[in-house]
Amino acid sequence: MSLIYVVLPMPELLWGINRVFKYIGFYTVGVFFSGRETKIANRNVGTGVVAVVLLTLNFFFSLHNLTTGFMWFVTAMIGVTSMILISQLINENRILQYISRISLIVLCIHSPVYRIVVKIVLIPLHMGTDDVRENFLLAMIVVLATVLICSVVYSLSCELLRGWLERKGRLGMKELPVLYKRKEECSGCAACYVICPKEAIFMVEDEEGFEYPQIDGRKCVRCYQCIKVCPFKAAKAYNLQGISGDRFH
Repeated sequence: MSLIYVVLPMPELLWGINRVFKYIGFYTVGVFFSGRETKIANRNVGTGVVAVVLLTLNFFFSLHNLTTGFMWFVTAMIGVTSMILISQLINENRILQYISRISLIVLCIHSPVYRIVVKIVLIPLHMGTDDVRENFLLAMIVVLATVLICSVVYSLSCELLRGWLERKGRLGMKELPVLYKRKEECSGCAACYVICPKEAIFMVEDEEGFEYPQIDGRKCVRCYQCIKVCPFKAAKAYNLQGISGDRFH
């Protein structure tokens, strides 16, 4: 259905619902790779070159309006692939990881927030809207302010939603297990991976070739078997128990 709407001209439906059939293909690809080990390249110069070439092709096709029909889907997938490669090159950058978490909020509200920020910035400077586009430094300040405001909205929205769900009694699910916060807290023994009854844990190889467990939150049932079997967690609990026992004796 998605490819039919991409290749063949279809009538415009109410509220642009027809666009859903075009974009559902990308959602399907995302669902397919979600929770899987999606490492498709090594972190090296060659991967960066391929990513830049694909991104350049994406801009070239878009600039020359070569995005009609099936080429629209091809151009989009080229852009998606380049983003996957770039994300694997910088997959441990915490700032970019946080931006990725708030990206949906940014997508939804950045336009009105941007306009408000522009107005606030330009009033004391007695400048026009076009001046923002022509002044690189001013444009970057506006963009950063917009992202910052979107970040605050994201944090407030999460807290308000969590509070509402707790009041309604709909947040009965336990917190997602935390296998480790730093790599030093995990030996990569895969005990949690083996014991998981729902196959919600998968092993991901880092840039040094070591495998570490990751949890698929959609599959996890919060049974905490992974925490109970973890030798690091057991050793830590034993040490804490020994320390508290010494204090009482």
